[in-house]
Amino acid sequence: MSGRRSVTANVGEREVIEKGNSTGDVSRCTNSDNETSSVVTHVSDHEYPLSETAGDGQRKRTKHRTRKKTDDEDLESEKRREDEEEEMRAAERRRGFVRQLQPDEISAACEKLLEAAKEYNMKNMRRYLHRYAQDVVKLCTMSGPEGYSVVTSTADLGYVDIMKLVVNAGVPIHWADQHGWIALHLAVRQGHDDMVRYLLSTKTNVDYRNRMGWNAIHVAVKKGHLNIVKLLIQFKADVNAKGPNGWTPLHLAAFDGRRDIVEAIINGPRSITQKANAVMQNDNGATPMYVACQNGHLDVVKCFTFVMQAITTRQKAGWGPIHISSANGHLSVVEALLESDAYVNIQTRGGATPAYLASQNGHLGIVRAHSEAGADLGLATKDGWTPLHVASQRGRTEVVKYLLTRRVQIDRQTNLGETALFLAAQNNRREIALTLIRDPKPS
Repeated sequence: MSGRRSVTANVGEREVIEKGNSTGDVSRCTNSDNETSSVVTHVSDHEYPLSETAGDGQRKRTKHRTRKKTDDEDLESEKRREDEEEEMRAAERRRGFVRQLQPDEISAACEKLLEAAKEYNMKNMRRYLHRYAQDVVKLCTMSGPEGYSVVTSTADLGYVDIMKLVVNAGVPIHWADQHGWIALHLAVRQGHDDMVRYLLSTKTNVDYRNRMGWNAIHVAVKKGHLNIVKLLIQFKADVNAKGPNGWTPLHLAAFDGRRDIVEAIINGPRSITQKANAVMQNDNGATPMYVACQNGHLDVVKCFTFVMQAITTRQKAGWGPIHISSANGHLSVVEALLESDAYVNIQTRGGATPAYLASQNGHLGIVRAHSEAGADLGLATKDGWTPLHVASQRGRTEVVKYLLTRRVQIDRQTNLGETALFLAAQNNRREIALTLIRDPKPS
């Protein structure tokens, strides 16, 4: 029975299929009775050729797109995973580089950094600063073979960009190298304005002294770097700071005849002007005015002549500006001082007047200038020596002749009883001796 039904069903299926194929109306055929409908539905799902072909193609395309999308996502995920793994490996490598160096590695690492700094090799400098991050402070502040550290060498060369890398790596810039110099000193010495400005912007100690006692403004003045002097003053450098032997920046500038620097110091910002001491004395008691007169720097002398104390202040031996300029033969300076009412008869501790010192060294023009200014050419030292005595002893013939025209006492004796003629004869000053003998008579 079941077999016949199966056959019948198969026959019915064929009829339905044929009829459906001929009319193209499957739904009408399937509604003839329930059994046929169920059979037709079964046939439509599994055996209907056109529906099977179209549906299967659509499913294949959909499945292909789905598979492709999934594959792309998998590839992207895999690539992302590989990138993450590579980043982790790179981090591990970096952690391997950033390690504390062993004692035997320090010197080589320091030399690498020094070489990169000297060659202005930014790439290597970044690499080494990162690689040696654990020891970077020690490496950049220790002295290399030539006595310079990375910091001081960079400052000396004026490589601002390299210095910024070093500072950003956390290296302090106030450490001194083997020579006792810090970065600021070296940048100032070489005249690197930009480097000095950068170092000052990092709040470095502007008044730090090297082993000899000089600070940055001393170095700038001695090297004649006017712009850097102004920059240091702007950053509140101590313009009265005393270096070796008590020399201030004003002493150094005056000694070298740098009027522009002298003016920059004494005519600087108001807060600085109030601090600048134009009559500060060094360890020997000399003022800036004194050392300017010593070297005959008239332009600098004129910067101080408005300060009477600068004219009258004397050093430890009692020498003032008028004494040293007279002794050294700086006539223009002497004339400027005399115009500023310098006291012409002022004596040193030994009793020497400016005219005496000029006579001693044969500066006839200065002797004449003092005489015309009212100097007493007969004033004697504590040993009883007058200008005539010393000029006769030293062989200053023209000075002796001039003094005789001023009617000085020719036979005056020193504390030891020596006359000018005796001193001339004793020292074989034949012409002077004859001049003294021919003089009409003692005054």
